[in-house]
Amino acid sequence: MTTLQIELNEDTQASRRIPVYLVDITDGFTPETGLAGSAVVTVSKNGAALGASGGTFAEVSAGWYYYEATAGEVDTLGFLAINVADAAARVFPGLVQIIPADQTALLAQHTETQSRLPATLVGGRMDSDVGNMQVGVVDGIVDAGAEEAVADHVALGTMGRAALLDLYRDGDGKGIAIFYDVDASNINTVLGEDGTQDNPVSSAAAVMSLGTALGIKRAVLDVGLLTLDQDFEFWRFEGDWERGSQMDTAGFSVLGALFRGLNVVTAAQNGFAAFQQCFLYGNMTGLGGAYTNCIMKGGGTGSFTVSTGGFAVFYDMRRYNKEDSEITLVSNGASQILVNGVDGSLIVQGTDTAGARVEVSSAHGARVVLDASNTNGTIVLAGLIELDDQSGAGCAVDVSRVTVDGLEKTAAAILGSVV
Repeated sequence: MTTLQIELNEDTQASRRIPVYLVDITDGFTPETGLAGSAVVTVSKNGAALGASGGTFAEVSAGWYYYEATAGEVDTLGFLAINVADAAARVFPGLVQIIPADQTALLAQHTETQSRLPATLVGGRMDSDVGNMQVGVVDGIVDAGAEEAVADHVALGTMGRAALLDLYRDGDGKGIAIFYDVDASNINTVLGEDGTQDNPVSSAAAVMSLGTALGIKRAVLDVGLLTLDQDFEFWRFEGDWERGSQMDTAGFSVLGALFRGLNVVTAAQNGFAAFQQCFLYGNMTGLGGAYTNCIMKGGGTGSFTVSTGGFAVFYDMRRYNKEDSEITLVSNGASQILVNGVDGSLIVQGTDTAGARVEVSSAHGARVVLDASNTNGTIVLAGLIELDDQSGAGCAVDVSRVTVDGLEKTAAAILGSVV
């Protein structure tokens, strides 16, 4: 799943369009056409409960559609989640990051920076006041558009901002970042020296200090655990969990953040965020956001609990290994949960509040257990699923979109248990 970005309060209608691809409910790959009039779109603003959409849903061709959000649906920083459902197609979960529209602020900073410089510098001309300074260096100062960048430039002599940022460019061409390695034992924050790929830092405070000074909100983790010590909102954290890149948000806000390739050992998530190809260890609470191709280390007492009344979508949920066969997902209050693809066995718990909704679809014959703690709300199942329904009478379980093969597997399992 790719996370798109729309600016806060975007007023151009075409820029608020979110692509949607719908496939057949049974085989999971044949494009479904002609559903623009029947598909139901619901939206969630930054983790709020799914509600009726106010925008336009239109067909393009060959299974492709788009949802054009209203201006009111993009007026909150964080994430806009959409859910597109139709009886003929698999549920489509979409996610868009709503980012600050900071062009106006940047222009103001640019003007303020220019007002502090000699006119000869701002004009880019060479005279006796400039000496041997290169015009490119002047452009680097002006383009920085921030008071901190000017101070950094003065401290670093003739190094322009572009040259400074190049020191923080990673070797794989993915961009500029602050680099972290717990084994580095480095908590210094000298610009141009610390936090580079060759000289990483080893504290969250150093990561934030360097990132703030340089205007960078991306951190790359190598070996060891990074434990946050303050809010890191709208940051991007990347690593390789197989190499030992670990992350603990420690209860601080990670609103709008993106985590990729990390071993997440957080006990309680705080803030709507996106996780891609991460290893999530059991007993996590406060979940909210999008979890794509993540390994869920459940089993035993391990469980994953959504934030109270929150929203979470899981795309291709995977178990750690065959022995660790169960993933326990816990609803919380009137929360909204979408699971599109699950490996192994999924236990759903805690759907006990009016308005709560859990939707699970699988193409691989997942076993879904609804235990007795599900006493209210709605649970919708779709695709090839073997169902073990132990839920209470007050919980509405919809199996109308479960395939015939899934119903046969469920019946066979029931008959087997009776025998």
